[in-house]
Amino acid sequence: MKRKYNILAGGIEGISSIGLDFDNTIVCYEDIFQNLAEQNNWIQSEKKLTKSDIKDKILSLKNGLFKWKTMQSLVYSDLISSATPMQGVFDFIKKINNHNIDFYIVSHKTEYAEITTSGNNLRDMALEWLMKNFAHHKLTLPLDSIYFAHTREDKINTIRSLNCTYFIDDLEEVLSHSLFPDDVQKILINGSNNHNFPNSEIIMKKNWNEIEEYVFG
Repeated sequence: MKRKYNILAGGIEGISSIGLDFDNTIVCYEDIFQNLAEQNNWIQSEKKLTKSDIKDKILSLKNGLFKWKTMQSLVYSDLISSATPMQGVFDFIKKINNHNIDFYIVSHKTEYAEITTSGNNLRDMALEWLMKNFAHHKLTLPLDSIYFAHTREDKINTIRSLNCTYFIDDLEEVLSHSLFPDDVQKILINGSNNHNFPNSEIIMKKNWNEIEEYVFG
């Protein structure tokens, strides 16, 4: 679907705002998860694994759920500073800015991990990463455009209240949730082309380049 350019408004007709998830949508943790798992001799692989692959392998181990939650706590707090942006995400955000479109970051992120490894506030660590990386790309990020939700339902209700035209997430269970607003176009990043979504309008894109092409044409 092609969007119409509204030159006088400086935006694209039909797009009121765009919402983005944070973890594994803006920020990429795959290398950190894999390195951490290999350092603990929980997995060994000659090839780069996806987060989903790593999670499945860890959960199959003895005490796998505890190991996985401990890894999450470390990655989302102590190790987040070394996480990299998803390839192409800041090009997409720059394009949003160029068209004067409002955008929001809406994340299901509790203040502290279920299994605490450091005591760090996960939201503070995420904000620090965002500010550092937005500054690196010469972009500003107003604090009132960032929302952290305690539950998945809170996250979805926030998306509804923001009147987003698009929302981009890496989790199918968010976009297919029964409470997710029907008038928001759902884009699943890293979606599998073999996946079927019955009675759903989820759009699957492999990466941010594909999303940019879909949204902006």
